This record gives sequence, structure tokens and C-alpha cells, in this order.
Amino acid sequence: MASQLTLILKSTPKKFIKTLIKFLKKKSRPIFDDELDSQGKLIYSVIEDIEYPSKCEIEEDYVFIHWFDIDDYSFKDIEAIVKLPDCNFVLAYEIPDDPMSADSDDEMSYFWVRMEKGICAVSTKTAAKYCEETLIQLFDENQ
Repeated sequence: MASQLTLILKSTPKKFIKTLIKFLKKKSRPIFDDELDSQGKLIYSVIEDIEYPSKCEIEEDYVFIHWFDIDDYSFKDIEAIVKLPDCNFVLAYEIPDDPMSADSDDEMSYFWVRMEKGICAVSTKTAAKYCEETLIQLFDENQ
């Protein structure tokens, strides 16, 4: 469950990003996949049941996809996006619906990063070990 969920991807390859953002948006998401090319069909099959994001934006080399105030939603609900062949996952940031239920302040929000054992939820301090600190700061500026 997330009151805020943000996915950050590299903005390349351009065709993949353009198609992904187009299909995620409510106004341009296809209803059927029968007229899509093979990449479009693959992207559509992954995002067809994903909630529409609140906001999509491209800044410099990164794409920020935000979901705000979505009940019973978490990174696990969108994880299939980062497994798409052309997806260049950078990190995700999640604030749970009830951050006060966490055991410590460090757990009120967390990053999802790619580690040796796969994509894992980690603290800001740990995320900085797997991502350039400038990426974390760039991300924080968009919250």
C-alpha cells in the first residue's frame, strides 16, 4: 500500500519510453492490443492492469512516474514494468499508506533498488550505496 509511489527509469531507449508513457496514461492507453507492434503488445500486456499514474515527467536523462494516494498499491504492483526487456530501471520510492506503523523513522519511506539478489526495498542510506547520491538527490527534488 502506498500513499506515494514513484518509479524512476532512464529515458532511453526513446521509443520504449515514449510507448510506455503513452500506454500508462488514461487518455492514450490502448483498449486492445490487436493493432500494436510486438514491443507495443509486450508493454501493453504488462501495463494493462496497472493503475493510471498521477503524473509522468521526463527530466534530463530520467523519467519519473508518480502514483499518489492509491489504496492497496505498492511497488510490487508495478514491478513487472521494470522487468520489460528495454526498461532501464534506476530506482523507486515508496511511502506506505500508514508510515507511522513502521518500527523506526528509517522505515517511514524506502527506496527500491537493484541489488545482487534482485530488486529490494532499502533505506536511503543503503540506496545511496547502489545509486549515485546525485540520483537520490535528484529524486528527492521531485517529491
